[in-house]
Amino acid sequence: MKKIIISLAIVLFSTAIKAVVVKTVNPTSAGTLTTYFTPSERGTVTDLTITGKIDARDFKFIRDTLKALVTLDLNSASIQAYNEFASNALPASALCGDETHPNLKLEKVILPTNLQKIGGMAFYYCVALNQADLPSGLLSIGYSAFTATALESLTIPNTVTEVQSLAFSQCASLATVKLSSSMTDISLQSFAFCYSLGEIDIPESVTSISYEAFHSCINLKKVTLPTKLTDLGTNAFNECTALNTVIVKNPVPLDLFGNGNIYAFGQGSSQRTLWVPKGTSGAYSSTLVWSFFQTIKEVVPTSVNENSVQPSAVFYNSVTDEIVMNGTVQNTALNYQIVSVNGMVVLQGTTTANSRISTAGLGSGVYVLVLDNGTKTKFIKN
Repeated sequence: MKKIIISLAIVLFSTAIKAVVVKTVNPTSAGTLTTYFTPSERGTVTDLTITGKIDARDFKFIRDTLKALVTLDLNSASIQAYNEFASNALPASALCGDETHPNLKLEKVILPTNLQKIGGMAFYYCVALNQADLPSGLLSIGYSAFTATALESLTIPNTVTEVQSLAFSQCASLATVKLSSSMTDISLQSFAFCYSLGEIDIPESVTSISYEAFHSCINLKKVTLPTKLTDLGTNAFNECTALNTVIVKNPVPLDLFGNGNIYAFGQGSSQRTLWVPKGTSGAYSSTLVWSFFQTIKEVVPTSVNENSVQPSAVFYNSVTDEIVMNGTVQNTALNYQIVSVNGMVVLQGTTTANSRISTAGLGSGVYVLVLDNGTKTKFIKN
């Protein structure tokens, strides 16, 4: 009987821990949120929706008092100015923890639709935070704003022009990132120690990648650098031990050696493949640091004139998983390349009329068959 009672007590205790306590408030004046909570609610509310006016004083109350809070919905809230804190801006250190006392509970935040700025350290060490969708009108994200959170995916709206240093550092679960097309700089260590990040495509707007921006992203396999990039900081991709593909769109190699940045890609460059614009492999192979890449390949342009070849001449047969070349193609031998949508050659060889090219080794995706007579044929493999 004693064991049964103990087991029942454990079940009841566990249920109590997981209990959801929901509350919605609509403050008519900023700075008054504390008056909407009874003493018992302060330690029990798990899901809070705020639809009225709040300011920095209310965020301090949430951070320091509502210790059970798991979900915070600010979608319809209006953040007012208070002292040095501006309106429509999440105050610095708004909901943060720290290394010694992290915020262990907060998992989801729905930000105000009219939010323009996220202050420095706003969610610093909110170690359980895995969802915080950024609103479309956001303009800037402060330093260490999301450091050491549990975010798994991230889309930075194209309205954002500034992401300050360390903003997303130590986000160990962050696997996918889409950057704003308005950013011009990837700041110091802004994505350092994001252990789950698999690839990153730097937007064409970016001209500078700062010191250790992606340092120790140990699962980062692929990086695409934009045409306008003029500054690649020291150790930007150092200790990215899984990195095996670097795509550079700039036809003019950056002088990394002259800037003292010989370890921009760490010390394992020789084991990686560098993809460069067509006709520039010679320039890259003769430029220090870039020449450390043992394999340098040129990206093949994949733009296709849909009317350049009749469908009956060259087509993809999905049943047999092969490309069929019929007699309308010249009988002389033709060199071919099969290119992925980002210009990387995944298969190449020689073919003739009435022959077939097996594509069994290719994964699903969109490809372009390029023949050396100028013919290009796009096909989709499901």
